[in-house]
Amino acid sequence: MAENVHLCPSQLQSNQPGHTCSGARQVLPQASAATDACFRSELSRLQHRVPRQAERNSKKRRKRRRNTMSIRKLIIALTLGATSLVPVVASAATPAAGTPAKEHCILLQHRVTSVKPYEVVEQHGRGSSTRLAGAQVFVQAEPGLTAQWLQLTTERHLAQMQSMHMSDCALDLDGVRVQVDSAGSGFSVKIVAKNPSQAKEVLHRAELLQG
Repeated sequence: MAENVHLCPSQLQSNQPGHTCSGARQVLPQASAATDACFRSELSRLQHRVPRQAERNSKKRRKRRRNTMSIRKLIIALTLGATSLVPVVASAATPAAGTPAKEHCILLQHRVTSVKPYEVVEQHGRGSSTRLAGAQVFVQAEPGLTAQWLQLTTERHLAQMQSMHMSDCALDLDGVRVQVDSAGSGFSVKIVAKNPSQAKEVLHRAELLQG
């Protein structure tokens, strides 16, 4: 390995090989020591920075994992809550066993003030006669309730009668019609039967609405 030799000016002038300057021997070791100290300082700084950076990265990963787990737990909780709510809603919409069917008639969602026979006049030549055609139910007015809305909800209830059975509901009879009109402080709900024999049953069931 080649040796670093610093030639002093006297050697260069006399052209005497092998003569070294004593000052060079003192400068080289000092520079080498300073370089080693600088290298060790930088190495020490890097050694301390790398673990700190690794620790910060590890903390970030743990935080992301915790956030992910929290989101998963929230989704599971919401799913279980929605699943448990469905039977409650279904049970609320389904009549309980042994409960009188009239409690689920749509007209009982409103306050029925009175019920009376609904009669029509029929002409027979020069004469006329009155016959029972159903029942006329009077419903008390409510905030936001209109004759059009009551007509719509009652017709929907009639359509549902095809898949439901309410033995005490005046609307649960084949072929009945409903006509809703404003009447003073409330509404008149006429339940019209398709024949005289059915009209008696309509009136009987309607009278049960007064309880």
